[in-house]
Amino acid sequence: MAFLASWFIDDQWIPFLRMGYSEGDAALNERNISIGLGRYFSRNGDLLGVGLSWGKPATDGLENQVTSEAFYRIQMSQNWAITPSVQVIFDPALNPEKDVIAVFGIRSRLNY
Repeated sequence: MAFLASWFIDDQWIPFLRMGYSEGDAALNERNISIGLGRYFSRNGDLLGVGLSWGKPATDGLENQVTSEAFYRIQMSQNWAITPSVQVIFDPALNPEKDVIAVFGIRSRLNY
C-alpha cells in the first residue's frame, strides 16, 4: 500500500509526503516514510529538490535505514529531462558493515 501527497505553493514550491507499507519479503522495506521539498524554476521548468526518508527493512535483524537525497532536474526539452542526484544512506540495510554510504546517480525521463 502506498500514499503520496504533494501540492504547489505559489507556483514554485512543492512539498511532498510519501508513505508505504508492505507485507512479505518482496519489498526491501516493510514501512517507509519520505518527506521533501522541491523548487520549480518557471523560466525553464527545472526543479531543485531535497528529501529525507526512513525505512524499516522487511527482513528481521536489519537496521532501520535513513536516506537523504539532493537532486536537480534539468528540463532539456518539453518531453525530456535529466536528473543528477546524490543520496547519503545512513545504516544501509543491505550493507550492515557500513555506517554511511553515498550514491551518485543520474536519471533520464522521456514523456511521449
